[in-house]
Amino acid sequence: MKRLFTLLCMFLCLHMVWAESEENIRYNLNEADKTATVASGKDSFMHNSILFKGDIVIPETITVGGVTYTVTGLEDYCFATSSELTSITIPNTVTSIGERCFMSCI
Repeated sequence: MKRLFTLLCMFLCLHMVWAESEENIRYNLNEADKTATVASGKDSFMHNSILFKGDIVIPETITVGGVTYTVTGLEDYCFATSSELTSITIPNTVTSIGERCFMSCI
């Protein structure tokens, strides 16, 4: 069972990569189903508070290396502590919003 779990973890890691947009939004990419999520900011609260200011628009899709990914989620803490964030536009393709995604934004 431990071996199966290890193999499964390795398989999943091979299919997850990340990309960063021109707006400094980081995305985790799932190559298997061509989806993307706005990456978690859990380990980088100070990083997020500097990056995300003003108006943010999350696109429906992003293209990386000629492959188009549909943006389907916002991970835990992804905009946490972005105290200068004034608005965010989230497309209809986003079907999940993680815990504390907007913690301490106001």
